[in-house]
Amino acid sequence: MSAARDILLAAVVAVAGGAALYYFPLDDVPAPPGPVEPGPGEPDPDPGPEPDPGPDPEPEPETEPEPDPDPEPDPDPSPGPLDPDGAVFAWAPPGELPTFDYRNNVDVANRSGFGWDGSDELSRNYVFAPDLTWPLDGPGYANTQVYRPGGQFSGVGGPGGSGECDARNFDYPWEDNFCERRGTSTRNPFCPNNAHGHHVGQDIRPQQCTRNFPLEERQMAVAVTDGYISSVASMTVRLRGDDGRTYWYMHLEHWDNCDLSQLTTPAQCSAANLPSVCERSALEVEAGQDVRAGDPIGRVSNWFGIGWSNGACRRSLTTDHLHFEIRDTIDPDGSFTASAVPVPPYSSLVTAYLRFIGADEADFPDWEEAEF
Repeated sequence: MSAARDILLAAVVAVAGGAALYYFPLDDVPAPPGPVEPGPGEPDPDPGPEPDPGPDPEPEPETEPEPDPDPEPDPDPSPGPLDPDGAVFAWAPPGELPTFDYRNNVDVANRSGFGWDGSDELSRNYVFAPDLTWPLDGPGYANTQVYRPGGQFSGVGGPGGSGECDARNFDYPWEDNFCERRGTSTRNPFCPNNAHGHHVGQDIRPQQCTRNFPLEERQMAVAVTDGYISSVASMTVRLRGDDGRTYWYMHLEHWDNCDLSQLTTPAQCSAANLPSVCERSALEVEAGQDVRAGDPIGRVSNWFGIGWSNGACRRSLTTDHLHFEIRDTIDPDGSFTASAVPVPPYSSLVTAYLRFIGADEADFPDWEEAEF
C-alpha cells in the first residue's frame, strides 16, 4: 500500500513539472543572480581565493643583439699637400741623387753621384736655413738639369732642344742634386767624393717650360729673406741676408734687348761690355740695394753669359731654371769656419715650399733645424 502510494505521488510530480516547463518558456526564465555590486560605503565582497596561476612561464631564450649596421667608412685620408695647381707635392729624400737614365729608361745606382749623407753632428735632413722664403713667385720643380731630358748627360735632346720641355721635367717628386757629379773643378766638403767636380746648389725649374716665353711672362725669382744685394756678377746675383747667410741666384735674365753683333772680337765678347750693347738691365735689383723677403730679384731664364763661338759673339745657353745656393760658415762636422761654403739647400727648400703652398702642420717633416 505504501509502495503504491509512492509510485502515484512520483507520477503527479512528473506531470506537474512538465506543465511548468510548458507554461514558462526558457526566454522568460530569470537569469541567475550575478555578482552583487557593493553599495556606497560598503566593503567589496570577498572575491575568494586567487586562481592558481600555474607554473612560472619559461623565460624567453636570450638572443644575440642585432649588430649595428656597418659604420660609415672614414673618408679617404688627405693625399698630401697640394700646390696651387691642385697637384700633390712630393719629394725624394734629401741626399738621394737622380738615378734614372733617360737614354735607356732604367735606374742606374749612383748615376749622378753621391749626395750629402749627413755626419755625426748633422743629419742628411738638416735644415740649414729654416726660415727661408720660397725663391720663386709661383710653383717650381727642384730637379737636375743635366741628367734629365734636355740636359747634357740625359741623351734626350740638349739645352734649348725638344727635351727641355719634356713633361717629366715639370712634375713631382722633387730630387736633390747638391753634390751631383759635374764636369767642373768645384769641390765641396759636404760632398762625399771629391774625385770629381760637384754641383753645389739646387736647380729649380719654373712652373712650366718657358723656353719661348717673352721676358715679361717669365717667372720671377724673389728674395728669400730680408737683407741687401751684395753683388751682381755676369751670371750671379748675391743676396746677403740679415740671418748672416749669403744666397746665390744664377741664370736669371741679366740684360734686355742686346745686339751682340757689335762685339766683333773675342776680346770684346765679354760680360763687361754688355752694358754698351744692351738697352738695359733685365734685373729688378742692383748691387747695394736693400730687399725684403718676397721682393722681386729677376726673371728665370737660360742665361749663361756670352762667349766667342764660330767667329761671332754669342749668347751661351742652359735650360730655363734657377740655380740656387745657400752659403754659410759651417762645416759638415757642425763647426763654424772663417769663410762661407755652400751648404745643402734641399731640405730648406722643401720646408720653404710647404709654407708657400700653405701645407698643414702634419705635412711638415720632423727635421732638425739650425738654431744659429
